[in-house]
Amino acid sequence: PMGSAGPSDLAAACVAYWTFEEAAGGPYADSTARGNTLTATASPTQQSGIISNAIGTTSANYVSIADNNDVGTGVGVDFTAVFWFYRTENGTQALLSKAGASCEYHIQLDASNRLEMFARSDYGVSKFGATASINAWHQAVCWFSTSDQRIHLQMDAGTVYDSSGTVANLSRQVTLPLIIGKGKTTYIDEAALFHIVL
Repeated sequence: PMGSAGPSDLAAACVAYWTFEEAAGGPYADSTARGNTLTATASPTQQSGIISNAIGTTSANYVSIADNNDVGTGVGVDFTAVFWFYRTENGTQALLSKAGASCEYHIQLDASNRLEMFARSDYGVSKFGATASINAWHQAVCWFSTSDQRIHLQMDAGTVYDSSGTVANLSRQVTLPLIIGKGKTTYIDEAALFHIVL
């Protein structure tokens, strides 16, 4: 969305890529060579995805992976998350989250169904973007750039929304796992993380 990365740069910077082709309950393999397999809590379902299959998640059925240098960030690290999502109901919904009492990054749909991202340990930098309709697939691209120290959001290749607040780096939270899809009924497909601005 902002950078000029070529195919070789993208391949090198892709630190995790989950296609969610597996049967219900997983585990869910990382398609890179980095081994970031997601494990299931309870039993996420298999759904029809934007490409073949997708994972169906709820508040009790979701996937996660412990902190590591790939899903984590830190000083001087650019970060981009790209994924498809499909929701069946309105309301606040966590999509990709490495956050709890403190925050490294947290991507959600807010109460008005807008794509939203938080950064900084106290959730102090945030930005909301376009509104996501229910019962439809949407692509989210969410990134943090160390060059401008802002977070950025884009949905369905539309308008790019930039935070007014800045943060020098995302705050690595080594005790927090990355959790995907814990909340209202949501399908997730083709999720990838990069340590680069695309």
